[in-house]
Amino acid sequence: MSKCVAVVVSGEVVAGIDVGGTKRGFHAVALCNGVLLDRFASADPKAVAAWCRSIGARAVGVDASRHWSADGRARPAERSLMRAEIHCFASPTREAALAHPKNWYGWMLAGEALYAALRRGYRLAADPVAHALASSPSSPVVFETFPQAIACVLAGSGDEIPLGLQFAT
Repeated sequence: MSKCVAVVVSGEVVAGIDVGGTKRGFHAVALCNGVLLDRFASADPKAVAAWCRSIGARAVGVDASRHWSADGRARPAERSLMRAEIHCFASPTREAALAHPKNWYGWMLAGEALYAALRRGYRLAADPVAHALASSPSSPVVFETFPQAIACVLAGSGDEIPLGLQFAT
């Protein structure tokens, strides 16, 4: 696995959003210089997007697929994670998500609604690191993130976070 590089722009507000289904909603945090700035929870994707704009977030990481599978197979990034022995769910096609009898993919549909709400004011970044390194980023960005994979890489493990590893909340 390649070495990861973290890019932090001093004084910039960044937000991370955990995506749940319609009952659980969205849970977000904002950081500035690595310090907790604010928290926000809502079941309304438009309210979450408005919160991101109101706090001036320059980068927003969303823990949900930003694209559906085109062919029903795992997306390339998901296949890469699986090859690295990091468990992840393969994103289905949108049609398969809508057709699931128990709404198993409801959280992915909620993520889709959040990305749509964030289109006002944020551009979808394929490479947020390159964006952060640019001398004058053109606009705030939103990007897909997978915190479980990040934790696994930081912990030096594969599929699961080792027992005993705890994160501050």
